Amino acid sequence: MVALAHPLAALETPIEAVKLTGTAVVAQDYSVGYEWRQDADGTVYGPFAEMDFRQKLHEYFTADLDARIFKAASSDDSAALFLEAADLAYVGSWFTLVGGRRDLGDFMGPGSFFGAYTTMGERQLDSVAITLPFRFFADIPDADAQVSAPYNALSLLYVPNLFEAAHSEFDGRQGLVLGQLRVKFRIKKSLSDIFLNYAVGLDDYFVNSSVDEAGTAEASYAFHEGTVGCFVTYAMQNIVQGVGTSVASAGAAVDVKKWCFGLLDTLDVEGQLPLAMDPANPFTGGNPQNLDMAASPQPCWFAEARNTLGDSVAGAAMHLFYGGAITNSVGDYTFARLTAGSIISPLGGGFGEGFKVEGLSLRSPNYGAPSGIIYVGYEF
Repeated sequence: MVALAHPLAALETPIEAVKLTGTAVVAQDYSVGYEWRQDADGTVYGPFAEMDFRQKLHEYFTADLDARIFKAASSDDSAALFLEAADLAYVGSWFTLVGGRRDLGDFMGPGSFFGAYTTMGERQLDSVAITLPFRFFADIPDADAQVSAPYNALSLLYVPNLFEAAHSEFDGRQGLVLGQLRVKFRIKKSLSDIFLNYAVGLDDYFVNSSVDEAGTAEASYAFHEGTVGCFVTYAMQNIVQGVGTSVASAGAAVDVKKWCFGLLDTLDVEGQLPLAMDPANPFTGGNPQNLDMAASPQPCWFAEARNTLGDSVAGAAMHLFYGGAITNSVGDYTFARLTAGSIISPLGGGFGEGFKVEGLSLRSPNYGAPSGIIYVGYEF
């Protein structure tokens, strides 16, 4: 988080970008809006602005920049700057290599809120990844024909650090190495995705988390047909600690435009189910320093409704969007669940923000007091 005392300098126009690189802008999107949030950290509201700028630098290279600014409503002109993505990618015929800061949410699994358990709920991370795409082929018996599945992928990803800046030591102990197998297949009009993640921490930093050499496993299955999509995820954040770090989540997203007279576009509902209670796991409410103060994790839910109005103009998105989300999640299975006294290290501002909606973390003070966010904006 950076305090901005002056407005950011305007980026170059597409014509100027061509002069700098000799290539054309692939995508350039801006959005402005207003959002309100009430959660465990209190109530905050104010305007936001976001820019997503992607450019083709060469035949095989692209660069992506996604920056978001949020200003809490007040009379001063300081604001918080969030660098969501800043990466460079080589996209070749045989492999893809990406390095920099990225949003790993879609890479890790299908959940929009719950999920990314391998990285303790953190989605915006610095990383280097190599991906090898491949396809399955099969001959049709008694026919001079062959069928092929959609592209699948085998990836290896290195994350040097999972913690927030206040707790980052840059000594190689706070990250992980992750391998992923992603398989796609079609059955008639439906499309299915399987995500298999396995990661090993670079050191034994937190024994109940993925930042540990014991290993972490996460598996997801996503199904989509027509206007309906659903998923299910299972994860064990520390294989040695076993079921005490195990969790399951599921969700469904539905296009509800037909039934809402155009007032809503999509409805997303997700749930999270703890599979065991370990009083020594601080990432689910446990307290290894004082087991008598341990709390039990409980089932959590999340719901988000969103609408988009407007059409693309000359290939560019120009539309109004609005929506809201609500959850009773307290941040189980993320760094945001840590409480003062539950670990030996001083908690300070925390080790991570956990699950987010529209760039802001969303975490309830307790399971019986849901938290929510409302937002409205315009993308152009």
